[in-house]
Amino acid sequence: MSTGQALSIADRIDRVKRALLGRSEPPPVAKDQGPQPPHAVAKEQSPEPLPAEYMHLWDGKRLTHDMTRSRIGTWVKVLTPYRSAVHSILEIGSWEGQSATFWLDFFPDCRLTCLDHFQGSPKEHHGTEFASRLPGVEERFDLNMRPYANRVEKIKSHSTPGLNALKMQKRKFDLIYVDGNHERDEVMLDSILSWQCLSVGGIIIWDDYDMGGEDPDKPRSAIDMFIALQRDEITVLHKSSEQVFARRLERRDT
Repeated sequence: MSTGQALSIADRIDRVKRALLGRSEPPPVAKDQGPQPPHAVAKEQSPEPLPAEYMHLWDGKRLTHDMTRSRIGTWVKVLTPYRSAVHSILEIGSWEGQSATFWLDFFPDCRLTCLDHFQGSPKEHHGTEFASRLPGVEERFDLNMRPYANRVEKIKSHSTPGLNALKMQKRKFDLIYVDGNHERDEVMLDSILSWQCLSVGGIIIWDDYDMGGEDPDKPRSAIDMFIALQRDEITVLHKSSEQVFARRLERRDT
């Protein structure tokens, strides 16, 4: 490869994975960088309460597990200032469509692309509480999305080939929600590929930030590393034990 040739996706992913495997902790990010954006807050002690208007959002939906209710208060708080700017959303990991229902309700003019293989993760096939819920998950998703059929695109695929296809199609999104495989390397791959599909000014949300605590093979280490790598074109809007919200900026010269 010549020095002037851009790195391929595979080369970039390999470089990041080697960087991750070569250090036990992500590089620190400077804490004092002047005024913070309006919603930059310290880790919250407890989730924001569920707003009353969303109490009955999932009435009549086919859901076997509540994965979203505890997030809604924070989503409303952080995303309200951007509500009129979000017209295209990509969700990585949709399960039964509970979070998808919220996006479609909260952003009434948006179109939503849901990327999921609907097979669950390996751990969900081995005796966890989700194993018994896997059968029929895609059918429940389809039923729950039926009222929004003209606004929803379902892509049945693993995230890496699905995201790469979206990039090759030059698709761009105003909001990307990353809630797929929660292993460190998979989170990093999803982050790298999602970033290439995120519009400047767009928002990326990572779910389950602190799942596994300090375990280096869980989401936190990948998310922290990715934010550090993209520090010249990213600002964190909100961080809690559950989720991290960040906005893509025009790249700053260093």
